Amino acid sequence: MIQGMKFESKKYVLTWGTLLMLLLLTFAAIGLMHFNEYGYVFEKNTREIFFTKMKDQQISLADKQKLQEEVDQLQTELYREDGTPIKTEIKKPGKYAGTKLDEYGFLGEAIDCIDCIQKRNSNMELMVSDYQGELVGYHKEKNTTIVDQKKLTAAVCCELYGVLPCLFVIFVLSNSFSIEWESHLADVVHVTRKGRERIILTKLLHGVFWSVISNFYFWGIYLAYQWFAVGMRSEDWSSPLFLVEGYQMCASGLTIFGYILRQIAASALATIVIAVITMLLSKLTRKGIFALLAALVIFILGIIPDVMEVVLYNSIFLVDSGERYFLPRPEFYRLLKIEKLGNPISLFQIKYFAQQPRYIQLGQYQYSMVIFPLLIAVILIGICIMLLLWTKRGGKK
Repeated sequence: MIQGMKFESKKYVLTWGTLLMLLLLTFAAIGLMHFNEYGYVFEKNTREIFFTKMKDQQISLADKQKLQEEVDQLQTELYREDGTPIKTEIKKPGKYAGTKLDEYGFLGEAIDCIDCIQKRNSNMELMVSDYQGELVGYHKEKNTTIVDQKKLTAAVCCELYGVLPCLFVIFVLSNSFSIEWESHLADVVHVTRKGRERIILTKLLHGVFWSVISNFYFWGIYLAYQWFAVGMRSEDWSSPLFLVEGYQMCASGLTIFGYILRQIAASALATIVIAVITMLLSKLTRKGIFALLAALVIFILGIIPDVMEVVLYNSIFLVDSGERYFLPRPEFYRLLKIEKLGNPISLFQIKYFAQQPRYIQLGQYQYSMVIFPLLIAVILIGICIMLLLWTKRGGKK
């Protein structure tokens, strides 16, 4: 079986075309992360100096009033009564940052972080006192550490990154079955039923292997970029996910690193789903280009709701205006909920399930919504495998 997988790789994976596609997607990965995170990377060093000094001086939640007084004092020093800045003051060195202007902005962020933590802590205490914690995924927390929320948000909010490994396996596996038909070797390699089944199983394992490898590769680039460009360290990865913008209601105990691990696992499963679909299309069409185009159409249709949610309904780049929506927001999110329940391809990004614990009521019981796309993914993979193994006599299918 291992030898068969090596042979499959040599036939249609380890080619110059695959290398070119890998390079293009690698540049796309770096470009996508830079587009999402350049705002933080540009001022990373200045921000690190500020939050390091805050940590060294052991600034905590109890110092909120002190920080607010410093913000008020800086405002009087930096701005005139009419709101215009005093240029001679804004460039002077600050107590925590390189300049007073930077310090003024960063102190405001630190106060916002304290407000976020205090609100979270009070909500947790309220939910635990009402005996609701275990029912909805929360438990009492004691969060006390002030962190750079913009840094954490930059490291997490690359929401469409999971499309890259999916696109790679579509390109790689579109020739997985059609290559024998296009080279007129199908009748030879399918000479016996046992031989056909063995070849199909080898191709399936080969497809799963490349699905996993592609996720390791692209998510490895992702983690490396966060480490070197953004400056994410171990203490940052262990920060609570609720400090990230958009995840304030996430379940208790979920850290940024835990979320990323879940994202990688879900992305790998979505990649395997699109991989077996691509291989099935390669077998049915017997033409690599047709399989490639059909798989791309299926994949694009599968991710349209997620792209719309990121670009239109949850965009931080566009001014909020009802005129740019295809549907009103409440109606769109009702449809998005239905789509998330039944579309395993959308697992390439799990933000929807991580933002807050989501349940669905069936009878007298509540079930986590994420169970349903996971089950559908497994069922869909099983159906595709059975269709791949099914052949008529003589191997004509």
